[in-house]
Order: sequence, then structure tokens, then C-alpha cells
Amino acid sequence: MKFSTLDHIPTTSQATSRKRKRGFTAVETVIGAILMTVLISSMLHMLKQGNYLVELARDNTRVTQMLQSEIEDLRTLNWNDLKLLAEFDSFTPQGAFVSTYANEYYCYRFVNDTVTDQKEVFVVAVWYDSMNRSHLSWFRTLFSKDGLNDYYYRSV
Repeated sequence: MKFSTLDHIPTTSQATSRKRKRGFTAVETVIGAILMTVLISSMLHMLKQGNYLVELARDNTRVTQMLQSEIEDLRTLNWNDLKLLAEFDSFTPQGAFVSTYANEYYCYRFVNDTVTDQKEVFVVAVWYDSMNRSHLSWFRTLFSKDGLNDYYYRSV
């Protein structure tokens, strides 16, 4: 067998394929690391944002329960007791569930005379979340003399 002296010299395509088999270049490694960092940091940000939204939903649920409870307590009052309420007052939520969270919320009640023998009542809650942002939620209802619930307390 005869060998030429040029047979053992690799061509450029063979040299390139051997070089690629050795691994990644430093530039490719840095670009890959940067992409992984961006992906991981964006996933962590999404996780943080998701947890914040869960916290906000829990707070809204608690506040809704506290305000609804106050409205229900007001509905148990007769017209004379309702007339005695101050125009503006703060209130402390009642009950076993809300007593755990009562210190985290500031609750207020506004009572306005709208027309004769009718009162408009607003119950308002203000709170701050873990990012120190303020939030406000309120309910509004109307009470009338001899209205829906007043017949329970009427003397005959």
C-alpha cells in the first residue's frame, strides 16, 4: 500500500468538526449563563408577584367578611338605636375569626341622613399590605324606618 504524504493532514472540514467536538467556547458559555440568569430571575419575580396577589386576595376576603359582619350587626338594630349612631365612628370587628386580624385593619362607619326616615350607612376598611401599600374597601347600604328589618322590633 502506498501512502501519500498528504493523507495524514486533515482537511479544513475535518479540523472544524474535531474542534466542535471538544466543547463550547467561552462566549457560548457566557451567553448561556446570562440566558439562564434572566430566566431564573424572571421566574422568581413571577413567583413573588403571585404570592403578593394571593396575599391581596386573602386580605380582600377577610375585609369583606368583616364589613359584611358589621352590616349584619347594624341590621339587628331597631330604628331608634340606628338613629343614635354617631355620624362617624370607628368600630372593632367582632368574632373569633376576625379578632385574630382586627389589629391589621382600620374600620370606620359613616351614617348619613338621606331623606326623611332613611339613613345611608357606609362601612369602610383600610389596611396596608406587606409592601406597605394602602388598600381601601367599603360597603354601602340604606336603612328605612319601618323598613325590611324594623318590623321585628315594633311594639303592637
